[in-house]
Amino acid sequence: MGTTLQTIFQEYKGILAADERPSSMDKRLESRGIEPSAEMRSRYRHMLFSTPNLERTISGVILSEDTFADHSIEGVPTRDYLKHMGIAVGVKVDEGLEPYNGSDVLSITTGLETLDKKCAQYAKEGAAFTKWRAVIPVTGVEDAFLAAMASNMATYAQTVLKHNLVPIVEPEVLLKGTNTIDEVAAALERTLEAVVHALRDINCNPHQCILKTSFAATGLDNEPLSADTVAERTLAVFKKIGLDSDKGFYGIVFLSGGLSSETAISYIQRIRAIAEQRGTEFSFGPPLTFSYGRALQDPALTAWDGKDENAYTAQIAFTQTLQHAIKKYKGTEDIPLAGNGKRGVA
Repeated sequence: MGTTLQTIFQEYKGILAADERPSSMDKRLESRGIEPSAEMRSRYRHMLFSTPNLERTISGVILSEDTFADHSIEGVPTRDYLKHMGIAVGVKVDEGLEPYNGSDVLSITTGLETLDKKCAQYAKEGAAFTKWRAVIPVTGVEDAFLAAMASNMATYAQTVLKHNLVPIVEPEVLLKGTNTIDEVAAALERTLEAVVHALRDINCNPHQCILKTSFAATGLDNEPLSADTVAERTLAVFKKIGLDSDKGFYGIVFLSGGLSSETAISYIQRIRAIAEQRGTEFSFGPPLTFSYGRALQDPALTAWDGKDENAYTAQIAFTQTLQHAIKKYKGTEDIPLAGNGKRGVA
């Protein structure tokens, strides 16, 4: 597990979240006028994962269960193709959401019943880490729901660790509507406290886990706040609940949560820059990086447009987005660190 954590948090690299279920991927294709189908999803994945030098900017890729099990590139299972490039391969293992106690607002994550068996299989097939996502509204969240969500997440993490896989816990505070940054920050603090307490209650060490989290930002229907404001407020939440201690998570990765590519990238850049200013009220020790999906993929998907003849152009767009993310993250205009140049063929 230690090797996986070190691989994921390589300096100036991030995680690509490519774990959309077929139904979610179909909606993204349809939104661009592309006819959705299993073949079209496969072709898109092939274009994305075979992008040359992906390992220069990406340390880990989260796959959906169907992609992990069935997808291949040039006759090589995608999971092995990525591993050959030195990229850690993870799987989203939860089974989606269902209403919590009949609520129209609150949803609980499912999948604990089959988790142990799945983790045993994924570990055998070469997975290095897993992900479990919960969703939490900013307002209208009762204590009982938070406790149930956090308890399930802690049980998930403990089960994953039993199989020597690294768990990513993702309690996503939804950046929807017109919520203020004060409301979002309060919801984020409350949510993360619940998860940390649930982990400790069953003697599951958070330091063996990765936290994937939202920013303390404003709702998506509002104008984006300055990157400095979001960075400082997010780090203040982390420090208030003790995530910078040795009892916190090994590292933290951020989800884009519907933010535009440019906004999501600017937020992580400022968080990293401010966190590294030692001796200040916002200095923060654990490693930080991004785990974006749409924010990294959207330019490539637009350029591809469902046409194989556009694959090279789409890969260029994807590479440029990744390089831009890393350059912003580094706070320089330097070219990202060189990879091994291999395309992942065994």
